[in-house]
Amino acid sequence: MRQLDIQSPMDCIPEGSIAVPVTESQLGAVLKLCVLVNSQSDPVSGQFVLLRETLDIRVLLGCITDAGGHLRQWVELWIQNPAGLSSPLLAAPGVLGNAVSDSRWKKTMAGGSCLDPGSLICTGFENIPALTTYISKSKLQPVHPTDQKSGERWILCTDEAVLSTRGLPGYAASLHRYLFLKSRGIESRLIPATPDAPTNEFTLPLNEVLGDSSDFLPFNPAAGMMTARKLAPLALEAFFDALTAGSPESISPPEKSGNGQPESTGALTWDGWMFLGAQGTSGRLLESFHLKLRALSDAIRSVECTTRLTQRPLLNLSAESFRVTPGVKGRGLPSMWTAKTDLVNPGDALQLPVKNVDLQYFVPAQPSAISIYQPLGRQAVEGRASVRIRQLLQEGNGTILEGTFATQERLEPAGNDLVWFRLSLGSDAIDLYSRLQSETALAKGEWRFRTLPHRLEPQLLERLNAAAGVPIGNISFEHLPQLTTPCDLYALGVLSVRALLVNRQTTLPRALDELLSLARQIALEYDAAIALSLRVRGVCEREARLIEALGPHRLAQEEMQPARAMDLIPPALWWEALAMIVRMMPGVGPDSICRDYGAAPAGGLHRIFAPTVADLDMLLLRTRSLIMIDWRSNCEIQGIIKSRLDKLVAESASGG
Repeated sequence: MRQLDIQSPMDCIPEGSIAVPVTESQLGAVLKLCVLVNSQSDPVSGQFVLLRETLDIRVLLGCITDAGGHLRQWVELWIQNPAGLSSPLLAAPGVLGNAVSDSRWKKTMAGGSCLDPGSLICTGFENIPALTTYISKSKLQPVHPTDQKSGERWILCTDEAVLSTRGLPGYAASLHRYLFLKSRGIESRLIPATPDAPTNEFTLPLNEVLGDSSDFLPFNPAAGMMTARKLAPLALEAFFDALTAGSPESISPPEKSGNGQPESTGALTWDGWMFLGAQGTSGRLLESFHLKLRALSDAIRSVECTTRLTQRPLLNLSAESFRVTPGVKGRGLPSMWTAKTDLVNPGDALQLPVKNVDLQYFVPAQPSAISIYQPLGRQAVEGRASVRIRQLLQEGNGTILEGTFATQERLEPAGNDLVWFRLSLGSDAIDLYSRLQSETALAKGEWRFRTLPHRLEPQLLERLNAAAGVPIGNISFEHLPQLTTPCDLYALGVLSVRALLVNRQTTLPRALDELLSLARQIALEYDAAIALSLRVRGVCEREARLIEALGPHRLAQEEMQPARAMDLIPPALWWEALAMIVRMMPGVGPDSICRDYGAAPAGGLHRIFAPTVADLDMLLLRTRSLIMIDWRSNCEIQGIIKSRLDKLVAESASGG
């Protein structure tokens, strides 16, 4: 995918690209909100620059231009983009449809209040559907489908009566969308606006309205809601690396792409350190520690705020979920101190509408590749299984099935996990939710199951009773681990390891492995009477490899002895920082904020982030106070005192 080197809001539009207004009404505006269109097509994003894509949001590179065509600001264009899902579980009614997608979008927009208000650019379509928009390649202008006779715009049809009368899928419960002429009501023809939308004699192909379809680029074909925000040009990992290196020049230069454009995440203007840069490594180490803690605090607070407003986890957090905006450049101002970290990916988690269950179940909407930011073994597992029904029980107004579940897939079900499976009995299919219970007497790959109460029709009950004891094979199932915000807390813990413990001499997998080893050792030696930071210190001082792997010397790119770094960073603060990360790891031991990956209160999913926010506030206050004083002089005085004490001890030992 093509990347562009965007170094500041006032750069020129790159050669081979053009800024095209996103609506026809923008054509005569003084300031125009535009999408960037490339002359050459990309296999993934076509002629647009795709920044990222989530379950139902597509983010394109855009900009604001003035009447003279000059670039005034790079922006991200967020466009609602409902998509179909392949999983039969997630495609079930109530899981995902236009109504759910609209609700998710509006909650995401509410979560935008966590950002700097100045970064948001209102389009007027934040809470209502925008006009269906295509970009004419020949005219390089936006085009909205319009009825040639009346001049009326074709708009999104959300009228269930119109769709039902025309024999088409409804709006709320499906992911299909249609355009219609509102003035004609149920007499209007309908244009499919989403791929694979059913057609019949009442539908009209889009090319009969637009003409030659090869001339049009689909910018917002499904009339999705739309917003814009200022582009954050810097990747969070690049920001961490710049702090670790001491200057951006220490980072390897970006490589050139095939079209000659640099593959860059954005440039960072380096105006020097605020207080301690002139003191060399000793000063930069402490200031780097403080600035990394600030970036982590921004990241965690943005996740907490988004979760509080949406009341759903993200489940796909990583370093790529965040971007950094350096402060406005000014002569002699330290841009690192004015940089702000924001969450730019609102997550793909979907809540399953499981009836008769007090717990909330969320699943990632799209299967993701294995990531170091995600706890292994807690991903949903799909496969085939066989079931043997042992008995049917009546409980309240529902029926419970008990039996044996067997599969060759690798499962590690926890107590509150669910397994969905579909039983086919003749012409009927029954979707059931159950919990698996391990018993030592069962063969490997077998579990006893007990379903949640289900309301079943009498004929289905009769067939299930007849099937008791009969092996029912080749059924589809999906294991649904109870995943919620502790998964995001774990990801933020890994991000903290990336920020504080990774430099050129080590890698994130190695640093994370050592941190988890430390956490497990502390759990084995748990003593509630001793502060966690003191126990961290005790284990690290006893295990030399842990000091080498997890010492403050990892804050710098150049090689440094851990003991030297401990003289520069107050040890008590460093042990507190490691203790904070240990607490962020769910289920490691009694010190963990969360006992497992589903341990978050319903209606208060954001509350688990509060202890980490408090830890960071304390660390920021103390590190900032150290930067404001002459810490290096204190270190020198401390060194003189230590040297004198060592000499006195040696003289005493020798009898002098």
